[in-house]
Amino acid sequence: MAWYNFEPLKSLVDEGVVEVCIAIQRNIKQKRSVLKSIPLINQKIFSFLSRTKSNAKHYSIHDLSKHGSMPTIMSIPKQGEYTEEIEDSVIEKIEAADLDYLLNIGFRALTGKILSITRNGVLFFHYGNNAIQHDKPTLYWQFAEQWESSVVTLQLLNEHLNVDKVVGEGYGTLFYWDYNLTKRKSNGMAVLNRPDFIGG
Repeated sequence: MAWYNFEPLKSLVDEGVVEVCIAIQRNIKQKRSVLKSIPLINQKIFSFLSRTKSNAKHYSIHDLSKHGSMPTIMSIPKQGEYTEEIEDSVIEKIEAADLDYLLNIGFRALTGKILSITRNGVLFFHYGNNAIQHDKPTLYWQFAEQWESSVVTLQLLNEHLNVDKVVGEGYGTLFYWDYNLTKRKSNGMAVLNRPDFIGG
């Protein structure tokens, strides 16, 4: 897990606010067309030309478990153009875990039964302005189109692929001379948006 995904969860686990008890890992790569790969290539160029080195520190998801090992389920989701649908065999295992929330890290927008099998829904971090729809990588578009600020929101998804609730929001400066610095600051906003409401 990247540091900005790991650290807010680790702080909540350490404080006894949440227990992270199961992980679902995608077992296939996302399909990308040539045109959709161009922003990713440009993103790597932006990163290479930055003054600041890329912060690529990663952690093991198993470090979030009080037992030292996290049960992990492999999934081969059905892929749409912008969505992924988790298969029924995985859904059954998740239902058996009796979860309050799912946190979507790394999957596309989830659709289907997965959205209704927990008590409270699916949380995910959204990078960018909802009023401006673009494919990922969002930060690339913020640079390419010279947005006034970088935006990160923590959202709760409903069954209709709409945002049911924005539970955290942060804004940051775009450092146009340094892509990696901007990315680090944006990821830092995700850390500050840790979902404290979960304990309530």
